[in-house]
Amino acid sequence: MQLWRTFKIRLKNNAGEPIDVSSLILSTESVAAYTCTPPATPTSWKSGEVKDLTWTSCSGGGLIAGEKGKVLVTLRYNTVVSGSGYTKEVKGEVLSTVI
Repeated sequence: MQLWRTFKIRLKNNAGEPIDVSSLILSTESVAAYTCTPPATPTSWKSGEVKDLTWTSCSGGGLIAGEKGKVLVTLRYNTVVSGSGYTKEVKGEVLSTVI
């Protein structure tokens, strides 16, 4: 069984103002944990700016090459103006064929 080793995603800051990201968390719906080395968290991420993010050394999560897989993404951030005391969280999912 071959496992997915790298996870890449392109995200755009649509918050309407610059943000600092405090965490980028990946998971799957599987009982088996999906673990990866996360990229550096973006700081002073400008509104409208697009970032390419890559997690490496990924394993587990029940993802198998050649099959469809779903990865759940959780991003915690705060606006630069408000500071880290006002953290917000957004969640999404990526469904794709595992290569």
